[in-house]
Amino acid sequence: MKEQIKSVSRYIKSKYPGRYTLKIAQAANELNMEKERVKDMISKKLLSSLSIKAVATFIVNNPPRKIV
Repeated sequence: MKEQIKSVSRYIKSKYPGRYTLKIAQAANELNMEKERVKDMISKKLLSSLSIKAVATFIVNNPPRKIV
C-alpha cells in the first residue's frame, strides 16, 4: 500500500511541480469531485488536508468503483 501511495504522489507531483499542497480546485480535479464536496470532506475530517500525500492516501484507500 505504501508503494501505491508513493506512486500516486509522484504522479500528482509531476502534474503540479513545485507544490506540496493543492488548491481546492486541484484536489477536486484529482478526486473527480466538485469543490463543495471536497470542502465538505475536509470539514467532516474525511480528508485531513490538501497535501499531496493526504490526497494520494485518500485515492489509494478509496479507489474508484467500476460501474457496470
